[in-house]
Amino acid sequence: MRKELIAMALLALSVSANQSQAALIARGMDMVYDDVNNITWASDANLFKTQAASNPNLVSEIIAANGGVHKRGPTI
Repeated sequence: MRKELIAMALLALSVSANQSQAALIARGMDMVYDDVNNITWASDANLFKTQAASNPNLVSEIIAANGGVHKRGPTI
């Protein structure tokens, strides 16, 4: 009886398991859209490093674009 109950529970769990798959859609400029989570993210996990390697003045340009001031985000 116990084995039957366990088997029925496992069957119920396997039938009720919901599987979803995201469609990853290329958006250009190395960006990817995830339609399940409704987010767009960079396809390169080291995007800043990649950009900095191709432009040695990147950090200086970012600082100059902000008037030489570090802008803090909101405090939580």
